[in-house]
Amino acid sequence: MSSDKNSITNEQEWQMLGQALSNVLQTMSGLEAEIAFVQPADWPLNEIEFSGFMVMTRVRPSVLTISATRPAIMTILSYMTGEMPDELSEQELNDGVCELVNMVAGEVKSRLNDSERAYGLTSPIAAQGSSLRFSLKNGLETFDAFVTVDGLHLKMSLYML
Repeated sequence: MSSDKNSITNEQEWQMLGQALSNVLQTMSGLEAEIAFVQPADWPLNEIEFSGFMVMTRVRPSVLTISATRPAIMTILSYMTGEMPDELSEQELNDGVCELVNMVAGEVKSRLNDSERAYGLTSPIAAQGSSLRFSLKNGLETFDAFVTVDGLHLKMSLYML
């Protein structure tokens, strides 16, 4: 990656976000993440139940999402909080996915503060339901990462508006 903060590309910023997610998962839960930037054939897209998202405000705003299966978010938050997975309430699961997206976006925000790519952040928002998916306008630039943690699945996406 270039050392000039003003020459950072969308792809490089996306790599930073992927590394930030890996760092956050390792630091907060002790779990190692495997990140693929191409969807694996066996990735359970239709099992997503929780999504946290926030808007990254700048000249060209973007939306960062972290989505997870119920077992994935329960396991990660159990490690983060010390509570047993089945003791976590629905509110705690929603708060937890919001906190994940907040920590990842915040880590990269601090690295880009003095660059042309600096951004502000909105408060994170959670969505919960079965088979959650985002419908996108054609031509919207999107970056996806498919994350496996202990055999469990998360998806991180950046939508350039």
